Amino acid sequence: TDCLRRSDLLKIPVLITHGNDDPIVNPQGSIDFYHRVHSADRDLIVYPGLYHEIYNETLDQRERVFKDLRNWVLTHSPERITETEADMATVSSDPQASATIAVSAPD
Repeated sequence: TDCLRRSDLLKIPVLITHGNDDPIVNPQGSIDFYHRVHSADRDLIVYPGLYHEIYNETLDQRERVFKDLRNWVLTHSPERITETEADMATVSSDPQASATIAVSAPD
């Protein structure tokens, strides 16, 4: 694909996530992409037991995925994000609603 063919051009930090039991897209594609990206700062997380929509799994699984995403963003942010718990956005249960996700940096 075009993504694999041009992956050597990617030099920025990259996080690739994939469910290991994804029946729609083979996780091997994400693994291959990870190995072809030329960024020195690249991470791959393959979640055992998760499927195609890793942000739409059971609550405990989603919490794990979002925690990993949050930690990655915080460690790759140029400056610390200082939102408080009270300022954090809430995600609507309406799948048609747009949502903003805010993260707060640890003290």
